[in-house]
Amino acid sequence: MKLTVRNEKAKDKDMIRGIMYGHGIESTKVQVTRKEFVKSYDTCKQTKTFNCEIDNVTHQVYIKEIQRDILHPETITHFD
Repeated sequence: MKLTVRNEKAKDKDMIRGIMYGHGIESTKVQVTRKEFVKSYDTCKQTKTFNCEIDNVTHQVYIKEIQRDILHPETITHFD
């Protein structure tokens, strides 16, 4: 999965926002296309690690938590 650093002013409906943090890296606000996120999430859920790339650096990550839209529970709005 390829993540990009999030621009606070740009809001795109086809992007899911998230935050990446962990040991040895600074917390970074990121975003990813909805299609790419769903593909990775369907494969790994919240139990498996997978590789993601941000600023041409690959990190081994897992999805700790997701947030969903209250009115449309099938829509993921944010991830950690």
